[in-house]
Amino acid sequence: MKTTYIMQKEIRESILTPKGFLWYILASIILSVLSYLFLTNSELSLLDQGQMLYMIMNFITALGLLMGLVFGADAFAGEIERGTLEALFISPVNKTEIAIGKLGAALTNWWIIFVISLPYLFVVGKGGQNLLTGIVYLAILGTLLPLSFPPFPWDFQRG
Repeated sequence: MKTTYIMQKEIRESILTPKGFLWYILASIILSVLSYLFLTNSELSLLDQGQMLYMIMNFITALGLLMGLVFGADAFAGEIERGTLEALFISPVNKTEIAIGKLGAALTNWWIIFVISLPYLFVVGKGGQNLLTGIVYLAILGTLLPLSFPPFPWDFQRG
């Protein structure tokens, strides 16, 4: 229950704030430009659809990783900046629950980026046989990436 509250608080801060919302708009603009280039540029349009699909999947993964790193770093740095980290640590929530809540928010941010990227994947990979396989791989890889950077639940001592 406490983990859910922390996760909801982090998600509200990352989605409903202008800074968080701007990240999603920026991701959409970047993916729009990339899709446009892949489909209209004479050199890039010579690539087969599988290559274009995997190239845009690399950009989506990099964008998700960048956002995850920024939100992950802000998870605790933002608490220090706002002066709420001490209050969070002395609350009746243990450190593992705090980290799991913040990790859940990072995963939610990845899934928002993934959902935003789906239309672009369908446009770039239309009619290609690798489309569904690529989407499944992107979902799995993208979900594993936030687990590879802070906040790790296992990085804290039990407290």
